[in-house]
Amino acid sequence: MIVKEAGPGKTVVIHETPEDLAAYAAEFFLECASSGIRERGRFSAAFSGGKTPVGFFNALAQNHNKTWIAKSRLFQVDERMVSADAADSNQRLIRESLIKPAGFPQERFYSVPVHLKDAAKAAESYEETLQGLMAAAVPPEKGLDFVLLGVGEDGHTASLFPEGVQDYPQEARVHAARSDRHPHDRISLGLPFICAAKNILFLISGESKADVVRNILCDQAPEAPASMVWKKAQQAVMALDHSASGAYLELIA
Repeated sequence: MIVKEAGPGKTVVIHETPEDLAAYAAEFFLECASSGIRERGRFSAAFSGGKTPVGFFNALAQNHNKTWIAKSRLFQVDERMVSADAADSNQRLIRESLIKPAGFPQERFYSVPVHLKDAAKAAESYEETLQGLMAAAVPPEKGLDFVLLGVGEDGHTASLFPEGVQDYPQEARVHAARSDRHPHDRISLGLPFICAAKNILFLISGESKADVVRNILCDQAPEAPASMVWKKAQQAVMALDHSASGAYLELIA
């Protein structure tokens, strides 16, 4: 494992294989959960979907440490406006890879209400859910404890896309989003709300991500939403496998 400090509150962690990366992510999540529960008696996390998080979900579900489950609430970072059982549904992926195998209570996994069909209505409903739960906490919560993010080759993260990022509402915790490059209307947590999380973990795997990783870490893609989150986050870790880190390592060697 290679660990490099990348500025105040920012750390880059590089693992040799995707399996090592997934195991690290599970342990990091459990450390964050333990800290949150110890300090506040509760823990809140939001997860992205996609291929890379599956290894993390599997590792977390199989981990013998289940103490986090009783005091945790789980949310989605983003979702496509597709049916909840569709092949490309993030909530289906999270349920099948983590919720069910880990024995996490279904009622404390707050999924995007895609059954509303309309992205704006679904975003408004999910915003109300988040606002109500966070306001009811004692003391009230201002942000999530943990957010899991990925990065697209175009620099998008969550469902925040480069061509639309300047138009997204800044006050909303949740909003609708869309991109001509990506199918389906989307629901996404807002950029300021993501950045307010106590811990952000970027989980990135594969050679196809090497260039965008280098650009983010070297501040060569300031317009990319992933770069914006990385720079504005309070605490963020970028966890990479070796193939995703190649261009960055070559640059700093």
